[in-house]
Amino acid sequence: RRVHGVGAGVTLKQLFQFLNLEGKEITACPGVITEQTVVGAMMTGTHGQGMYQSSIADSAMEVEFIKRCGEACRVTQADADFGAFPVSVGALGFVTQVVMACRPINLWHKKQTNRTFEEFLAEGSHMVAHNDQVKAWWFPKGDVRILFLNCLPVESVQPAKGSADEVLAEALRPGEDYVWEDGEVSKAAPSMQRTLLSCMEAISRDTQRTPDADRFIHQTVARFAEEGSSIGSCDRLLCHSMPPKQMNCELAVHLDRWEEAARTLDTFFTESAEEYPVHYPVILRWAGPSQCWLSPAFGQPVCYFGFLVYVTAESTLPEKALQYLQRIQQVLQPFSPRPHWGKFFTASSHPFESLYPKWFDFWRLQSALDPEHLMLNDWFQQLTAGSLPPASTLQVPLESG
Repeated sequence: RRVHGVGAGVTLKQLFQFLNLEGKEITACPGVITEQTVVGAMMTGTHGQGMYQSSIADSAMEVEFIKRCGEACRVTQADADFGAFPVSVGALGFVTQVVMACRPINLWHKKQTNRTFEEFLAEGSHMVAHNDQVKAWWFPKGDVRILFLNCLPVESVQPAKGSADEVLAEALRPGEDYVWEDGEVSKAAPSMQRTLLSCMEAISRDTQRTPDADRFIHQTVARFAEEGSSIGSCDRLLCHSMPPKQMNCELAVHLDRWEEAARTLDTFFTESAEEYPVHYPVILRWAGPSQCWLSPAFGQPVCYFGFLVYVTAESTLPEKALQYLQRIQQVLQPFSPRPHWGKFFTASSHPFESLYPKWFDFWRLQSALDPEHLMLNDWFQQLTAGSLPPASTLQVPLESG
């Protein structure tokens, strides 16, 4: 493995562009939104999909930060408490740089197809186990769009283009959207077309954004009208620019219970979805266990369930949007979900001390680094009520400099 130092203000987009020129990629699957900084993505547990990896933070090998007293420190994977730092939500100090594990860049084959909900449940676990990456968009009371992403040997990609070096050079030339279309693009089944039309009608109704007035927001759904496959680098196949304004909630459940959780959600949508603004399919992504103490995937493989609602043309939330995202958290409570730190969640709905085995260890470490808790705002104080020990004498083995 190779390593690369990344400054705190570098965005994922800038990192991926630089690594492409170097013929490298990070060892984790990238997320979706590349405008966020690498450190910001790490600190909140941002992730892609794939059981062979977990989150962007799990690519971190070193973290450099400044303690609240102004002392510069560095932690590495050799430190016993290292797992607290890559996903620390800004509570341990000001991160200035991370060193990330990289590898020689790969080409990936992306294929998309549709399944009914029942077919999806019957085949989903097999798909996840037998593909490098699987991501699904489930339209409640409708079909499921499934994306498969698998690593390809460079030599197997369009041999007529020349040597392996020439193939990589062409694939990584400047132009973030450059990919090879692999085969014909076909129209989705009529049932999916009807689902998409219904979804876009809901967007227009709830946000006052018609397709003619705001084509971008409707295109996020209309793109599912076609199926096809393509080849390119992982970040170019998966990442996008900033989406239309929206509010997100994402919850991770243990891999063994994802099908049961999906059926529970299906019952909820069948019984009460008409009450809430459902603008976009539920996004499912599967990931392997994380070594980061506060990662939603810490110590266990998970399936992430993602939900979103778009804001109105006046930048306000549609009626019942908050109630919808709060209700979703209640529906999934039997599955002990862990929320994504960078998205909406209701703290009182989640017993963090029982969800995270290292929860108290993390806050003991925080107290040792920041005895007066100056790094914690009011929200943190409410979140950690009962979890924060008094000023600790814990010795923290950190390298200064």
